Amino acid sequence: MDEDIDLDLALRTLHALALEDGDLGYAYWTSIATLLKDASAMRERIRELELEVVRLTAKRAGSRGQGKPS
Repeated sequence: MDEDIDLDLALRTLHALALEDGDLGYAYWTSIATLLKDASAMRERIRELELEVVRLTAKRAGSRGQGKPS
């Protein structure tokens, strides 16, 4: 699942549920919203790190090829 997901609708829904469910429900749904936002941020960070690994691997492979006669 590589497509980006717009979390606005989910976060608005969780906020509405939080307001409807009183104090305990509010704490629960707010925690769920925080987990959802954190997961989204972690997913983006993983993508960045994967790109960095690819970049560094390509750089390392390129540097291994230097100095060898063609």
